[in-house]
Amino acid sequence: MMTMQILGVIIKGFYSGSSKPRLHRNYQLLAEIGEERVVFFHLEEVDYEEKTVPGYIYSRKYGWHVQKCPLPRVAISGVLNRDEEYYKNLRKLRKIVTVVNPVILNKWGIWKLFLRWKPLLPYLIDTTPLTDLSLIPEWLKNCQTVFLKPVRGSQGKGMYRVRSTSNSLFIVDGDIQETSMDQTELFLFLTENMKKDDYILQKGISLFEVNGRKLDIRVYLQRDGNKNWQAISTVPKFGKNGGVFTHIARGAEVMTMNWLNHFGKNLEIQIPPTSLIEEVAIHSAEAITPSFPDLAFLGIDIALDSEGKLWVLDLNPIPTRKTLNKEQKRIKYKLLLDFAKTYYID
Repeated sequence: MMTMQILGVIIKGFYSGSSKPRLHRNYQLLAEIGEERVVFFHLEEVDYEEKTVPGYIYSRKYGWHVQKCPLPRVAISGVLNRDEEYYKNLRKLRKIVTVVNPVILNKWGIWKLFLRWKPLLPYLIDTTPLTDLSLIPEWLKNCQTVFLKPVRGSQGKGMYRVRSTSNSLFIVDGDIQETSMDQTELFLFLTENMKKDDYILQKGISLFEVNGRKLDIRVYLQRDGNKNWQAISTVPKFGKNGGVFTHIARGAEVMTMNWLNHFGKNLEIQIPPTSLIEEVAIHSAEAITPSFPDLAFLGIDIALDSEGKLWVLDLNPIPTRKTLNKEQKRIKYKLLLDFAKTYYID
């Protein structure tokens, strides 16, 4: 009996003259775990009349082979370098196939969903749309630091940290080298550099630091066969010495919770239990799932302040797998296949 493909993986590129697809090693692992239940295919080769595609199938017994497959009901994208042609083809595919983890473009829209989720309220930082630049000095009367974040930004791109000084100047850094400005210069700079995007204004918190390196915690979440969120990995990320960002794409270093607990003990700071950190992350995911029901995985960034309190920072619908070890990746892919099966329950 032929095995039905329950999950599609969109890929790009070939090995010339070979029936073996060009796969990132993470997806090679998915192929080995899923075997014939997973089909790897190219968007350009989809037959929309027949709703089929020539797909790459892997089995331990026969290795890789190509066969004509019915389009699965659910797919994920394994394409990293995405161009306009890719998005055009993806939009067409989405009309007949559920491609999980749609792009989430609006940080303020996500924050409003957070605000409606009562279990999450104690962990939310003061945040508002930046509708007028005058809000910046107004907020800085009551806090030392504010962050300006583009609502469609990622990896810290376009983000600025603003601090006030005793001599009516502002220190600005983040996506620029640290610069001192007066209010007029600040407003001119921001008007010029933020004109392409809407921004949110967020109160700065005193992040936990290790030897001058700021820290936050990434929780990697995956949905299971009951559509519930499960924490796969929880790791602290350390930014560069003296830096603003804790993004892995910006050079942050991944450590372990055991290491963090040991370091906190040395500083006489009680690090919250991992179970609580993961609970906050799961609440964050649950807050947005009704609006984005096809989410399969998320990266949730949780801040830890200098007093050991937890705060929700951000979420990433395309989280890096660099925070996962091989066994955690196996768990992730097994849960992903279980989640894919839920699309076949009529």
